[in-house]
Amino acid sequence: MPSKSSMICPAPSHSIVITSDGFMAPCCIYPLKNHSFKDLNIKEKKSDDLYKTFSHLSKTMDQGGIPLECKVCFKKESEGLISRRLSILKNFKKNHNPETYKRFHAEISFSNHCNLNCAMCNAHFSDKWTQTHKLFSNSKSDSLKKYHKDFIQTTHSHFIPKEEVVSLAKLLDGVQFIELLGGEPLLYPHLDTFLSTLSRNPSPPELVLPTTNLTVLNKKIINTLKDSKLRFTFTISLDGTNETYDYIRGFPFKKVNENIDALLSQDFTQSVFINPTFGFLNSLEYPNLFNWIEGKKSKRKIKVKAQQFLRAEEPTSFIALPENIRDEHIEILKKFSLPPDNQKELQTVIHHIQAFPKGSKENFKEAFEFIQVFNQHRKLDILEINPSLKYLTQYS
Repeated sequence: MPSKSSMICPAPSHSIVITSDGFMAPCCIYPLKNHSFKDLNIKEKKSDDLYKTFSHLSKTMDQGGIPLECKVCFKKESEGLISRRLSILKNFKKNHNPETYKRFHAEISFSNHCNLNCAMCNAHFSDKWTQTHKLFSNSKSDSLKKYHKDFIQTTHSHFIPKEEVVSLAKLLDGVQFIELLGGEPLLYPHLDTFLSTLSRNPSPPELVLPTTNLTVLNKKIINTLKDSKLRFTFTISLDGTNETYDYIRGFPFKKVNENIDALLSQDFTQSVFINPTFGFLNSLEYPNLFNWIEGKKSKRKIKVKAQQFLRAEEPTSFIALPENIRDEHIEILKKFSLPPDNQKELQTVIHHIQAFPKGSKENFKEAFEFIQVFNQHRKLDILEINPSLKYLTQYS
């Protein structure tokens, strides 16, 4: 019978997050600097040792308390939003198979090396942003300048070396679902070693779940995935179609669309989820993504997930939408009639726009300055691509 704590939040006892800069946590919300993965001698550890790291959180929950590090989820829920805790709990109840797999989930970030500098990203997740942050060095806004300067000063390239990733793969024996993140995980040079080691474990994972921009897919990577004999569900980071995608990701939508078709044709692909990150640049894109997916003929499951929303302190978040523009965007989105599952996802987007903190004139000025810099950088004009953002010109 599941413990009381695993029914409050299963993450402390059934999930582990390991980052390429040497930290670990029970989930992506937990303060990462609290526990160092590098301090563990992983060659001498077993899977149970790894997953016992956060047993103190489970103990607090079993006693009816809420750990200090976990209060952020409960606060989010009190505001009517879907927290990471609720997402994990729903997934755990629906999918965990305790008879076959002792642990439920692991999330591994191999490195922060990436080939893209997406508009809403930063150097912690993409080393290509190291230079992009410098474009804002002469910003008129002190907060925008500080935001980018902090990443320049505190972020460096990080990477899990080959010998560690082999030991890590062995530690993940008996873990049901293993997520692979980056950076861009398909660029990791030891991906083949990691996957082949996983597949030789006595109890290999039910599914491996890479989160990828899928721009680097080629025959070599396809063969690496195929040769592992593992099954994959892919989460593809894609924030819009056509020119909206080109602007946000800095890569041709036509090419990534071809790569998605190639992936869907592979037997190792169980399903594909399209995972947009929503902010003011693409607040109206959910119906476009749905219609694009509906046009694909595939025997594989493909679906949009509306789960990623930028935080208020990030320059391209919904905070750049004044109330009257938010209302306009919401009314536009409400006019779409989609199948029930997708309508629910669309309602999630609408709810997040409605619930977001109110912006100030300073926020709107920062948003306009951001798009001025990025328009020049991308050699595209987001105001032409998305005319609903032309209100920002009054804050020049």
